[in-house]
Amino acid sequence: MNISKLIISGLVLASAVLSGCSSTPERTPIRLYHINAVVNSVTPACSSNGEGKGNQLIGAVGGAAIGSLFGGGNARYLTGAVGAYVGSRLTKGDPNGSKLDCSSKNGYFAKVSYLSPINNRMITENVRVEKNIRAKQVFLPVCATETESYVCL
Repeated sequence: MNISKLIISGLVLASAVLSGCSSTPERTPIRLYHINAVVNSVTPACSSNGEGKGNQLIGAVGGAAIGSLFGGGNARYLTGAVGAYVGSRLTKGDPNGSKLDCSSKNGYFAKVSYLSPINNRMITENVRVEKNIRAKQVFLPVCATETESYVCL
């Protein structure tokens, strides 16, 4: 009786393994093309340095102090509040409260257009590059599957 259970368990295990192998999806092959692309524009890549919130607070305090110098009586509160608002807005970098550093050390974004090797449709992408591209056309590595293509840097 033990041997028959062992044989049945082996057959069940073997059929499970074989059915699992047949249902494994095949990987879609990716082909590499070198495509001539048109450079539409190049802009500096900006990064956040995380210092803006402190600067924004200092701007608000300074603006409130300067604003409260104008007007008299209750009007000083209003001019102080307006000064605080203006001071905080003048020192604000990005929506997260950080100053933006847009120097060349962060690299650049190049907006490029190229014909897809899959369907000959024009594709436009933003590609991060390390140096400022001054040429109007560049060769880019483009990866393509059966359904899509993209710059693969």
